[in-house]
Amino acid sequence: MRRAGCQREIAQKIVAEKGDYVLALKDNQPKLHEEIHAFFSKQLEDDCASVECRRAETKEKSHGREEYRSYYLSGERFAQAVRSHWVVENSLHWLLDVIYNEDQSHARDRHLADNLAWLRRLAIVLLKQHPSNHSIKGKQQMAGWSPEFMTEVLAGTGV
Repeated sequence: MRRAGCQREIAQKIVAEKGDYVLALKDNQPKLHEEIHAFFSKQLEDDCASVECRRAETKEKSHGREEYRSYYLSGERFAQAVRSHWVVENSLHWLLDVIYNEDQSHARDRHLADNLAWLRRLAIVLLKQHPSNHSIKGKQQMAGWSPEFMTEVLAGTGV
């Protein structure tokens, strides 16, 4: 499955129009990950003397621990973009793992795995949109027990 935010052509268009974007880089692209790591390691050796660089730091207490983060190159604005991305990413992945146990999925066929992932995300969106005050897990259970509630969720209606 290709994600629009990660496609090379879209990134090139954004850069060509002098725009900014944040690319989430994960270990599943080892060559790119290695190149980025090497670039930043080199820049940090001389405290970014050869590039324009600003630094922002954050300190947060969350989930019983303190977290310190440093952001380089474009400072505060970059830090906000990264944190915004991870808030959404973490909340979605947490839901997918807790509600659908997605981390334990054994779908080996890439098309099947992509389709199941898409269906899980669609289900979460539909459940979130239902006006009931129940949790996502509670709404999921109610949809399983009640055809009427399931219809409300699918139709985007409700009490």
